[in-house]
Amino acid sequence: MPDQSTSPDTDLAPSLGGKGAPRSDDAPRLGGHAALAHLLEAAQDPDPAIRQRAADALGELGGDQAIERLMELLSDEHADLRAQAARALGRVRTTQAVDALLGALQDDSERVRWNAAEALGRIGDEHAVTHLIAALRDRDQVVREHAAEALGGIGELLPPGPVRDSIATALLDGLRITSSVFYPRLSHIVARSLLQLGDAAVPPLIAVLRRGDGRPSESAAEMLAAHALHTRDESLRAEIALALVEAAGSREPFISRAAIRAIGQSAPALVHENDLRLALRTIQGLLALYDHSAGLSPEEFLAILRGAVRESNSVRARDYGYTRPDLVHTLGRLGAEHKDLALAVMPRLIQALYDDDPGVRRVAIEGMGRITGPHPDAVVDAIPALASRLGDDAGRPFSLEPRIGDTAAALLRQLGTPEARDALAKAGRE
Repeated sequence: MPDQSTSPDTDLAPSLGGKGAPRSDDAPRLGGHAALAHLLEAAQDPDPAIRQRAADALGELGGDQAIERLMELLSDEHADLRAQAARALGRVRTTQAVDALLGALQDDSERVRWNAAEALGRIGDEHAVTHLIAALRDRDQVVREHAAEALGGIGELLPPGPVRDSIATALLDGLRITSSVFYPRLSHIVARSLLQLGDAAVPPLIAVLRRGDGRPSESAAEMLAAHALHTRDESLRAEIALALVEAAGSREPFISRAAIRAIGQSAPALVHENDLRLALRTIQGLLALYDHSAGLSPEEFLAILRGAVRESNSVRARDYGYTRPDLVHTLGRLGAEHKDLALAVMPRLIQALYDDDPGVRRVAIEGMGRITGPHPDAVVDAIPALASRLGDDAGRPFSLEPRIGDTAAALLRQLGTPEARDALAKAGRE
């Protein structure tokens, strides 16, 4: 009777896909030297499908012999098997495999390269950083994505220093060479990786934002908002706010709007333990931009934000009308954070109710609604202006959003003061 513990037709066959076989990830149940011997032998089987399943099982089993055989399989003639070997080495997470996986980053097969990048990220070895940075320029989009993700994972483990700093710069440079078709997905991965790097990512992000480099600068604004919410460094938070307000005055409309929206997203971070100074200075910069339809220079924004001046009389010949809806929306978000901030922004929100642009009027009411929840008293002075909009029939064509007059009526009902109820009654909107 044959030895059942070593027969390739018994315990080993199911793990490698024999008739009625369970999933290959059941292979670790084999355990022990007999299982390892079976798998090492199967990894040399003439059938590439068996070799591939053996590679998967060896990745689960681990150990020096398994790692050695998996590294050998990185040179197999079949690309799918090489890719499986790279993936298995990532599961083992051993630095023994780093050099072999770095070689696999140059493989002709895209699948091998992206599995190699993923495996290097799992292992987390610093020596892979320069190679993964190079992979950010790979001709295949998925390889670039895996490289970006791997760099974030490695960077999170590294101490502060030049190597970690180089990762942030490289990730942002990778965005510059990405086509618009793949940009959103890669931008999302880069943003997640930069958050893993923590505060080290902020200086490169600010540099890209100030460079005015189109879409990467827009992305930098969005990412800085996330870092403002995560950092515990108050001075760094102030630097982020300074850079975003400066960028709000950009000549490039998409960068300007991205920066303004980012300020709104980071609003909770601008109020630290009831210290409103940073938030108030940020509001001053935004109000200056709103008040000067021709715009301000970046130097003037910096002066306003730093508290050096309260307003500027210098006007440049630039039209900032396209920013008004975003400005009003962001002012509403800032006002919702604290009653004093609400009082600071309400005069401009009231002014915005009389804007020629119905989109500005709509977001002004939405901003007041956002403030009304936590700070209803701050909105009381807006009741006459809201009453004046009850007959406003403007609305977005082909939209399910209510008319501006209906939105104003809903806010007056929410306020519920005698003056608000009286305005509703006079308009027949009780």
